[in-house]
Amino acid sequence: IDHFMQLKKNVAEFIQANSDHPKVQNLRLNFELSQSNLHHEGEGMRKRSWRQYWRDMQTDATKVRGRHWSDCWGDDIWLQAAAWYLNMNVHILWAGDDTQGRIVSDIDGNWSPVAGNKPRLYLGYIVNEHYQSLLPLVEDYSRPANLAPQAITNALADALDSLKKMPKDNQVSF
Repeated sequence: IDHFMQLKKNVAEFIQANSDHPKVQNLRLNFELSQSNLHHEGEGMRKRSWRQYWRDMQTDATKVRGRHWSDCWGDDIWLQAAAWYLNMNVHILWAGDDTQGRIVSDIDGNWSPVAGNKPRLYLGYIVNEHYQSLLPLVEDYSRPANLAPQAITNALADALDSLKKMPKDNQVSF
């Protein structure tokens, strides 16, 4: 994988190839229920089919203008599918004003059994704004008992500041 669009395409193809698997069927049901709830609650988001969702996920959001721009960015559904595709657990560190008390959450990426320790993917999540990959200074396969919320918030704020300093043609709008 040499470009994020290749990863998006691979994940979509993985979901299509495994569409009959119970994990994918449950993910689809979760997606469809959330779409129905958003539609009934009038969240201003269009109701999408599962098929349309995966077409959107294969679109480069940096090339989309207008109101459907945000439909092309990865979300919790895509992240779960990517974790399965990569066969890696994803550890998310939450930050921002709307964490609702969450500091860390895990996404189970175990699609098929693998012996021994597997690498982990770490993401920072500025709630409703941005996911940011994080690299630990030292790979540690144990999960810390607790993490200082302020340290997480500071690290993600630094990442967001760096994004804002990017050249205009590469910058993500918030």
